[in-house]
Amino acid sequence: MRTPLGLSLLLLTGCAATTPTLSIDVRTDLAPVGEFARVQTEVSTTPFTSAGVTGTVRTADAQPGAAYLEGVRVAALEGIVGDSWVRVSLLRADGTLLVQRTVALQTSGSYLLTIVLARSCAGVACPPLGGDAALTTCSGGTCVDPHCRGAAMSASCGRPQCREAIDCGAHGACGASVCAEGVCLTAPSDVLCVGGVCTNDFRCVLASDAGPGDAGLPTDAGPGGCPGGCDDHDGCTDDACNAGRCTHTPHVGGCDDGDPCTHDDVCTGTHCGGTSYSCAGMAPPCMSATCDGSGGCSISGGCGPGSTCSGGSCVACGGADQTCCDAGGCNSGLWCYGGVCTCAQPGGPCCPWDSSCAGGATCMGGTCCMGAGMPCGPCCAGLSCLSGFCF
Repeated sequence: MRTPLGLSLLLLTGCAATTPTLSIDVRTDLAPVGEFARVQTEVSTTPFTSAGVTGTVRTADAQPGAAYLEGVRVAALEGIVGDSWVRVSLLRADGTLLVQRTVALQTSGSYLLTIVLARSCAGVACPPLGGDAALTTCSGGTCVDPHCRGAAMSASCGRPQCREAIDCGAHGACGASVCAEGVCLTAPSDVLCVGGVCTNDFRCVLASDAGPGDAGLPTDAGPGGCPGGCDDHDGCTDDACNAGRCTHTPHVGGCDDGDPCTHDDVCTGTHCGGTSYSCAGMAPPCMSATCDGSGGCSISGGCGPGSTCSGGSCVACGGADQTCCDAGGCNSGLWCYGGVCTCAQPGGPCCPWDSSCAGGATCMGGTCCMGAGMPCGPCCAGLSCLSGFCF
């Protein structure tokens, strides 16, 4: 029986497969054109640290006035499925790197990836010197595993900087913050400067004084009056030039005390201060937790070679515990790595204090597993052990 032409076309249309598309949006608090001139997007099927890595590269000019703080589409690539690595870079006008972020993905269909490139990552080198070699990319000023994809992947990202904008605190006179994927982004807001504009270091200046790099200009130098400016360098006063004389009115509300380990900074009289971030209870025994300057906690300390943690104190190896004197000497559920007993072993749970895994493993879903190309033991979800390696 012959099928009518119209029905044949309908059947062909209904059976046509939709090509998977990887859409990539960028959110950043860095200024287009003024601070970055181009956005470069790279996608590869192997890690960028691999020898001879190849992939797809897309480069786009920065869009003046675009809402990068809220998100701007920088690439849409078809046919990207399975394991892939995405690297997005913001480049200056001379082509040098300003800030960069790498994300590891595993997709089976169309996917929207939002990459957050924070001002706080400019100049941050990853992995950290002497730190975990798996933390190869920067998020919110902190080195993280490339499998970190924001708040939805908190096990790989560690403690988020924020859950809402108020968690980001106050920044200067005119810094406006948003919470993007658990990361604080803070950009200058002219709306917060009455009759003036906001500089990149969050200071209000007269419109005539604003310009590229004018971060250090006097704040209140009025035309024909107060030529030396009225900035008393006190964040808890509102400085102004009235009739040729400087006035310094006590400021009511938010401020920035310059301490990255405090939040919700406010003025009390002429003093600016905030609430310290708490790291209590974040460190395991024999280790300490301190503010890392980005709203998170840095874990340090531990017992070195030849000693072990017993009863909350470091004692010499050779006693009844034998906790870290050999590979099998740790207490139940722990593994000896780097001189410290840790739960971050392949196949074991991720450590609650740093969400990291030893031995090249990756923390996914609260469990340490081995990624693509790594020795089996066990393989991450979606991978299989073939000839001793995960694929």
